[in-house]
Amino acid sequence: MDLSEKYDRVAEGFADAEYADAAYYNRRRAEAAFSLGPALHAGATVLDLGCGDASLAEEVLARGYRYIGVDPSGGMCEAARRRVDGRGTIAQGDFLSYEPPEPVDATIILRALYLVGDRVEVLRRIGGYTRTKIVFDLSARQVPIAQIAEEARLAGFDRLDTRPFFVSMRVVPPRPLDVALQALEHSGPLARAIASRRFRVFCAVHRRT
Repeated sequence: MDLSEKYDRVAEGFADAEYADAAYYNRRRAEAAFSLGPALHAGATVLDLGCGDASLAEEVLARGYRYIGVDPSGGMCEAARRRVDGRGTIAQGDFLSYEPPEPVDATIILRALYLVGDRVEVLRRIGGYTRTKIVFDLSARQVPIAQIAEEARLAGFDRLDTRPFFVSMRVVPPRPLDVALQALEHSGPLARAIASRRFRVFCAVHRRT
């Protein structure tokens, strides 16, 4: 069974099954993604590459951006179309074959870049149709930030912004703890030290303007 077939089987209700609270998790992910790198203008086009069932779409649309979701799984695309319900565009495709009909302002790749064999080539390809920034998350335990910085440079980017992300898919913390974790994400060296061992890091690559 390939990955597309695997995700076809779990597409219906994917986000609700995958996350303890999909709305909370996507709100925190969107805050991290859109706070990094250059700001987007009103009406900017955001490409959600590896979108799954498009559970991030509500956060993108709520910010006044246009939404395009792309996923290699036909089942996920069908679930995404039902969720978006005409408020955005959903297309089937993968990292190496998909290209939007016109450039987008930002491309977001969440919980998916680890599936890519050649990140340099993928970042270079996506950078060819992304005007402002590419945002993705990763585990710094598995891929050191220095390695990502070098891969981004080889792909033609000269800026890398990072932000630790102290959120679990499986647990929703009480409000006071959530506030404390958000503050900890901005604590500089301490946050980076924690992120090198646990949780994930959000990254934005872009070019100097």
